[in-house]
Amino acid sequence: MSSRSRTMPSIPTASMSDVAFLLLVFFLVVTAFREDIGLRTDLPPLTEQREGVREILHVQISASGEMAVEGEPLAPEAVRERVSTFAAGGGPVEVKSHRLAPYAAYVGALDAVLQGHRDIGATPRLSLPQPAE
Repeated sequence: MSSRSRTMPSIPTASMSDVAFLLLVFFLVVTAFREDIGLRTDLPPLTEQREGVREILHVQISASGEMAVEGEPLAPEAVRERVSTFAAGGGPVEVKSHRLAPYAAYVGALDAVLQGHRDIGATPRLSLPQPAE
């Protein structure tokens, strides 16, 4: 009996990486990626001239997520009512949030302000804060 070394059969894997790469490229080309969509806002045109000093309704959001209008704590429904009566006169509404406030509280306040505008049939326009000059 002679001792012969047996070679174990194996699967050729040289082209397996090529096939995996081609599958990866195929799925990247075929797949349609959905863009993340944030809050939809209509910003005023850049050429709009700033008007003189007007009365502004201030809506604040505390670090704990509580809403206040002109320093008076209010529920979201009461904020909506205050905004609708104020916006009927055409005045702007400013929403300021504490940097530690929950995002859900900011979205809730923004929803209350937008709904207050819609209650009177006004089209709400949002603008981004400008740095002080």
